[in-house]
Amino acid sequence: MMILLCFTALPNDWFYRNPLLTGIGDPFILEYNGVYYLYGTCDEVSSQGFEVLYSRDLIHWIKHDKLALKVGDNNWGKSQFWAPEVIYKNGRFYMFYSALEDYRKGQRIFVAVSDSPLGPFTKYSEGPLIDEWSNDPHYFKDEDGQEYLFFNYKWVDTIAVAKLTPDLKKIYDVRICISARTEPEEWVTEPVNEGPYVIKHKGFYYLFYSGNGYTSPDYGVGYAVAKNPMGPWKKYPKNPVLFKKGNIQGTGHNSFIRSPDGKELFIVYHKHFSSNDVTPRQVCIDRVVFLSKDNEADVVRVLGPTESFQPAPSGAIPPDHPKVGEVWPDLELMDYEKEQIKQVVQNEYNLQLSKGFNPGYPAPNIYGNVGYVHEWWGTLVQFFVNGDSESVMAGKYFPLYPKITFIFVIRKNGKYEAFTVKNEILDVFLSVGGPMVCGAPVSDEFEKDGLMVQNFQNGAIIGDKWKRGAQISPP
Repeated sequence: MMILLCFTALPNDWFYRNPLLTGIGDPFILEYNGVYYLYGTCDEVSSQGFEVLYSRDLIHWIKHDKLALKVGDNNWGKSQFWAPEVIYKNGRFYMFYSALEDYRKGQRIFVAVSDSPLGPFTKYSEGPLIDEWSNDPHYFKDEDGQEYLFFNYKWVDTIAVAKLTPDLKKIYDVRICISARTEPEEWVTEPVNEGPYVIKHKGFYYLFYSGNGYTSPDYGVGYAVAKNPMGPWKKYPKNPVLFKKGNIQGTGHNSFIRSPDGKELFIVYHKHFSSNDVTPRQVCIDRVVFLSKDNEADVVRVLGPTESFQPAPSGAIPPDHPKVGEVWPDLELMDYEKEQIKQVVQNEYNLQLSKGFNPGYPAPNIYGNVGYVHEWWGTLVQFFVNGDSESVMAGKYFPLYPKITFIFVIRKNGKYEAFTVKNEILDVFLSVGGPMVCGAPVSDEFEKDGLMVQNFQNGAIIGDKWKRGAQISPP
């Protein structure tokens, strides 16, 4: 009863509920510069390439409008694009994936490269990393800098490991890790061990894998432990650690990701669409903890699978309106977000012109006005102005331009929406310190440490950054 009361008393934005996405299997998440990028086997377009979605909170996802990797675009593979993983190295992004290049040979593992996590990814490896049937590649870098590739080798019953060359174009020293045939488990009724993923914890290496075929309701996750990435590996005797529960079936092919503040570990996996249908598969996340064992490897406990409301990942910023007074961290817009903002602003501007609006100024330089990100009742707000945007945002020139019209852009559920507000309303906002976060200015601009500074009721603008609650003393 107390738990139910807690859940109903707090905003839904503070919680999530599985599944998060539909139509993706074999999910993998990359975190880069505070943004999460999700890749996987796409049930609808697996013959065309890979989609990519992005998020800031691991809950609300936006699908990029173009494929991250597309068949025929100077890439290896003609169909069956499966199980992608992306890493960042030396300023570029590398995608390991499997695909069918030669129908006579079966699946092979390839590497593609891009300058952006959104793609487009293009051919990088000189061919397959190993010219034998191989699938489900997983990249792992150890603390000593050595890079490894774990993968299904020769068939879905065996997982192997090999060392990667520094250029990521070749592998060597292939060794068998685990096999469903030579190391059977009671819960694995089909000879399948696939989808490897490795993490290191307190000096031990944990190799997670999925048992049974992916179409089986008994598809689940187990793990093995070793003291060296090259083995030998020993399966945990109490596997599986993630398995079907009620109507939640086919829970497997996992990866891991940490919460935005790095304090929590989440397992990322797919499940079947229903107890009757495998596809479209659905992406889920659940928390993972380690239970201490003296002088032995800690035991992994997956707090799932779940389908009830769960607390949002720690450090996640709700996409709409958090609690009153909640402080949002500084957020630097990424290029693709700027492109989205430009589009919604241009659409809103054109809409106002069609209604007879005469700004009295040339069209705003939308492509250069992506500047400050402020807070507006807990909503991320981007200010755009017909005129001198920086001067108006600083609040100094309201008396001089009484008829200026603002175009606001707000971020809701990970998407951007534009709307127009007349200056008369903003005057009220400023006078009462309302939704416009800065409130009225309380000092003239001055220069300090080479930056222009102006104090407001609720904070200060320092250079091009808004600092909530700050008050800067003149030099």
